[in-house]
Amino acid sequence: MKIQQLDEMCDALTPNRRTAASMGVRMLAREFILESVLISLQVFDTFGTSFMESEAFSQTIFDNMKTEMKKYGNSFEDTVENNIFSDIKDAAAKYYEYRKLLGEEVEISSGKNTLLSVIGEEISEIKESIASSLQLSETRSWNDFVLDEIIPATGLTVVHDYNEDEQYYFVEVRYHEDSIPLFSSQCGGTAGEGSIEGGDTVENICGDESVSEIVLSGKYITVREQLINNEEYKQFINYIFPFRELTTQLSVYQSSALSDVAVFSGTYEGRNLFDIFAETKLSTLQVLLASLHGAGETTYIDPFLEKLKT
Repeated sequence: MKIQQLDEMCDALTPNRRTAASMGVRMLAREFILESVLISLQVFDTFGTSFMESEAFSQTIFDNMKTEMKKYGNSFEDTVENNIFSDIKDAAAKYYEYRKLLGEEVEISSGKNTLLSVIGEEISEIKESIASSLQLSETRSWNDFVLDEIIPATGLTVVHDYNEDEQYYFVEVRYHEDSIPLFSSQCGGTAGEGSIEGGDTVENICGDESVSEIVLSGKYITVREQLINNEEYKQFINYIFPFRELTTQLSVYQSSALSDVAVFSGTYEGRNLFDIFAETKLSTLQVLLASLHGAGETTYIDPFLEKLKT
C-alpha cells in the first residue's frame, strides 16, 4: 500500500496501524491454510493442492478461524472487550476499501465475503510454494486427476483408444466397457500420423482447428481437452457429482478425527498437531488487535498477556 494515500480515507487508525491490521488479517488467514495442509499430510501421507481453490476449502478455513477465535474469546473473556472474529472481518473489509481507493478492481462486500476473498487470494499466492516446500509430487492437473483417478474410482470406465476403421482418436466415459458412452470426444486423423505409445508431434484436424501434439505418452491430449471443456461433462463433475468439494471435505475432516485423542493421541516433545501454529497465530493476533485497539492509548494493555497475570 502507498501509505501517504491512505490519509484520504476517513479512518480512526493511522495509516501505519491500518496497514499492520490488514497484513495481520492476511497472515492469520495464511497460517490457518498452512495448518490445514500440514494436518492433512498426517492423515493421507500426501496433499494435493489442486482442490485448494474450491469454495468449500475457503469456507472450511473461514469456519476454522471463526471457531478458534470463539475459543480465544471464551478463554480471555475477562480481558478481551471486543468480538475478535468481528474485528478480523471488519479489518478485512477495510483492507478491501483501501485497495479499491488505490485503484484495484476489488469487490467491496460484507465482512464475511471479504474475508473469504482474502483467504482465496492467500491460497492462490502460496499454492505453488506449498507444493515445492513440502516436496509434493504434482505432475497432473486437477482435470487429469478427475479423469484418470476419481471417475474410475466411482465404477465408471474411461476409455482412450483409436478407431482404425473410421480413423479417429477418442476418449469416452462409460458405465462399463461395453456400454454406450455417457460422454465422448473424438479427433480425426490416421494412425500413421503418430504413435499411440510414443510422444510424437503430429498434425491433425479436429473440427476446424489444426492441432499439434495429439499424442503424448499414450494420452490423446486434444480429445481429452475437448472432453474436459464439454459443458455437460463439466456439469457432471462440478455439480451432479461435485468431486472438488467432496475431495476438499475428505481432506479437512481430519480436524475432527485427529482432535479426538481416542483416534490420535500422538505428541512430539509435548505438542500435538493442533499446536503447530498456536504460538504463531497468537503472535499475529496480538499484533492485529494492538493495531486496531491500541490507537490513542498512552499504554496499550495486551489482553492475552494481561490474562496471564491473574
